[in-house]
Amino acid sequence: MALPFLEKVLNYDAVLRILIRKRCREAENYQKRIVVENLAVGLGSHNDKNRKKSELYAIFPPRRQWVHLGNDSKRHIYTSRERNERCLYLTVKKEERNMGKHPEWYDQLSRRISNIIQGALTDKKLFSKPNVTVIEKKRSEKGRLIECRPICLFRTLDQQIMASLFNRAFSQLFDPFFYEKSLAFRPHDKDKKGLAHLNAIMMIKAFRKENTNILWVAECDMKKFYDTIDHDIIKKRFNQLLLWSKQAGFINIEESKILENAIYSYVDCFRFYKDVYKYNKKPNHLIWKKIRNSNGYVKEIKWVYNDICTRHEKKWPYTYRTKYHHKYQLGVPQGGAMSGVIANVMMHFVDIKLKQYWNQNPNFLYIRFCDDMIMMGTNFVEVSEAYKRYSDVVDRNHLFIHPPVSFIGQKMATFWDGKTRPPYQWGKNGKDIFPWITFVGYDINWDADTRIRKTTLKKEIKKQFDKRVEVEHLLSKKVGRNPLWSKQFISNSVHKRLVGMSVGRVPIWNYKSFDNKYSWANAFTELTDNPWSRSQLRLLDRHRNLMMRRLDRFLLNLDYKEIRPSDRMAYSDAIWYYGKPFSYYGQVLKKWR
Repeated sequence: MALPFLEKVLNYDAVLRILIRKRCREAENYQKRIVVENLAVGLGSHNDKNRKKSELYAIFPPRRQWVHLGNDSKRHIYTSRERNERCLYLTVKKEERNMGKHPEWYDQLSRRISNIIQGALTDKKLFSKPNVTVIEKKRSEKGRLIECRPICLFRTLDQQIMASLFNRAFSQLFDPFFYEKSLAFRPHDKDKKGLAHLNAIMMIKAFRKENTNILWVAECDMKKFYDTIDHDIIKKRFNQLLLWSKQAGFINIEESKILENAIYSYVDCFRFYKDVYKYNKKPNHLIWKKIRNSNGYVKEIKWVYNDICTRHEKKWPYTYRTKYHHKYQLGVPQGGAMSGVIANVMMHFVDIKLKQYWNQNPNFLYIRFCDDMIMMGTNFVEVSEAYKRYSDVVDRNHLFIHPPVSFIGQKMATFWDGKTRPPYQWGKNGKDIFPWITFVGYDINWDADTRIRKTTLKKEIKKQFDKRVEVEHLLSKKVGRNPLWSKQFISNSVHKRLVGMSVGRVPIWNYKSFDNKYSWANAFTELTDNPWSRSQLRLLDRHRNLMMRRLDRFLLNLDYKEIRPSDRMAYSDAIWYYGKPFSYYGQVLKKWR
């Protein structure tokens, strides 16, 4: 059976690279965890040096046997994650060239990769019901309510790998059909630098530069997008794209059947109402265990149940829907590897309904990032018709949008409360003209100045707070664990983590040219130097310093009797100073004077 396309994406090397990435990521996550846990000793210590190795460790050699990069590290600049992945990949390839007897780990790795490839190419059910956990989304002190977001993870490593493989296959196969300004979850383009959402900001700025008169703008955000995707509709959408792919000669009939089986199995393994929503009635279930300090709060996973009931009264666009349809046929796994391609497939058939507006029209711009979209144009009628068509198509696909809020005659404060905004005027000043628009974590004004969206800013502040609380909880009297290291060592360790999380592991000798890769700052390279962004970045720096001062006051009251004398001498009084080279303000705006 010839499978020319699938052999390019479901092969030995592809599976090997995914396994290596997971192995290195697991070690990295473990290291992050023990860095915190090893700050303390006492009751409940998690310093598990003899921890049970996972299956990923069994199919790769121990770290001390990995090859070194040698001169390759001088020719290329690697991050620590890229270096580890490269070293492990070269180690496996070196053993592959060995003509003698292979070690046990290599035999296990080869068998595992073969089983994964064979399993992916069968016509059997590939995915079983995923494990569901929840993370805190936001907390309301007024209503004593914690809103949680469900995250799905497939139970076996083989299923996780197969999901990644098929995500890669679908992404490459369907990418030629997708709208070029649908920017999320697309195959990496070597010609484009930076993160995908930064391209959206650059497109908006360029369009604004070409149009000096007032623009009409509309924005839309979905409600519980992944949790409301209709199984029947998403299958039809995939089948349509697979048909186009066959007609274009990208795949053959056998490959189409394999890909169809993969997406059917992925979609059918999960139902939001039966697999997630039911936990709202089980407040003591283990699914809530990651939610900290929840005593006295009601934990809830929100959904659109009331909207579904209202829509049933109006009848579904398809007559064969029953009032129980939502219990068995809505929702796909959120957090799974194929979430991105499912979003693009679902929304692609919304995009093409707007083609008459964005196709070859220099006076209209339509950008979509996953389930968020923004459209703008010079003509009010054109933008209004496009927005109405967008809303109608979304409704026919059984999706839900946040209620649109009109801002005509309203104050600017009302503008920020809405997630879906029908056409409004974007300009510099005037009655019912709004100077700002908001998209993918940025606010952009008429003069092309950018700042951080308020909700995004609050999330970063909360992350700083959580890092401090994590250490305080570890060393609290309630847990009963004493510090293993000196106050200065603990303070410097936490401060380095906060700096790395915010702007990356900045080396002092080249801080001016550091690229901030794998940090929060890397997502905000399109911020411009203006009073708003300067104020926001300085706020983040002040809050980070505030968290450290509060942590230092907490550390003063701890019992350090278990610290070894050598550690007392090494960290007697030194607390390092992290100044402008390690600040949000300096690294994001690259201002050194």
